[in-house]
Amino acid sequence: MKADLKVTSDAGFSLLELLVAVAVLSLAAVTLLEHQGQGARMTGMVHEQALAATVAENRLALLRTQDAPPQVGSRSGAEDQLGSSYRWTERVRLVPGSELMSLDVTVTADAGDDEPLAHLTGFRRVEP
Repeated sequence: MKADLKVTSDAGFSLLELLVAVAVLSLAAVTLLEHQGQGARMTGMVHEQALAATVAENRLALLRTQDAPPQVGSRSGAEDQLGSSYRWTERVRLVPGSELMSLDVTVTADAGDDEPLAHLTGFRRVEP
């Protein structure tokens, strides 16, 4: 007796078809992992910018609520916010032709990067 070992194409997937399917799924998985990594980096950047904005808001609030108007010129310093260090620079200028002072606050990372993470401008009345 001879067994009939005829293989038909309707029996299932061939090895080549399975390899192509795995390759396509691998490409999709790599793309998803890249996007997930990019999302995590963006979340970190937004967190850092939000903390820098908080530092800028705090500095501007101090400048606007002091009893005596701040001195015209620039000052800088450092502040910690939730474990991260930031450098701030305040610039106080008189607005020509008015009774106002322009208050500029710029915040950068304390790690030596000079790119501003936050910048706010406010105004205060010059008291006589």
